[in-house]
Amino acid sequence: MAPEEVSAPLPDGVTEAQLQAMVDAQDELDSTLYRFETQAQEHERTFVLLWDRLREGEPWEVLGKFHFERLRTAEFSGWKPLELGLGGIRQGTLAGDLRERSHEQYLTELR
Repeated sequence: MAPEEVSAPLPDGVTEAQLQAMVDAQDELDSTLYRFETQAQEHERTFVLLWDRLREGEPWEVLGKFHFERLRTAEFSGWKPLELGLGGIRQGTLAGDLRERSHEQYLTELR
């Protein structure tokens, strides 16, 4: 389902053609000058949504459902409990060389 369009009155003295030209210019900037920022914001949405779900639900269930093809991190070197008002939350420390993990390997280490 496509998002519902909302129309608002144009500012005084601005034609639809002028407004469309401004939108086109912004789209051009987003795809050229600001393309890396635009891409970063798209990737960021995944982690904002993950964090929101972690705060609202069962953290281990949420993390278990956070699927990916592969994850590259340094070697795991230990857990430190975190007091964030949610039981069982802990911080993992990573150090050393990068290692690639599958989703299944990640789930095993998560437990």
